[in-house]
Amino acid sequence: MPAMLNGYEFTLTPNGTVKNLDLDHLLSLDSDITMLLLSLEYMVKQHVNHIPIDEIIRLFKELIDERRRLLNDLRA
Repeated sequence: MPAMLNGYEFTLTPNGTVKNLDLDHLLSLDSDITMLLLSLEYMVKQHVNHIPIDEIIRLFKELIDERRRLLNDLRA
């Protein structure tokens, strides 16, 4: 998961100005990913079975893919 540990450096311009929209987007994605992982942890610990694991994995993949796309755009 090294890709999850970086990216914030790309929200700065060469002169040090923060790209606020990109920073907000990245923070939002990371927050959503964190909440999903915490929900998954709770479900595993509490043996909650009413939500299909496939749906959680699908959402997790979507968020990771969106984060990767954002970082690729920021690097360009």
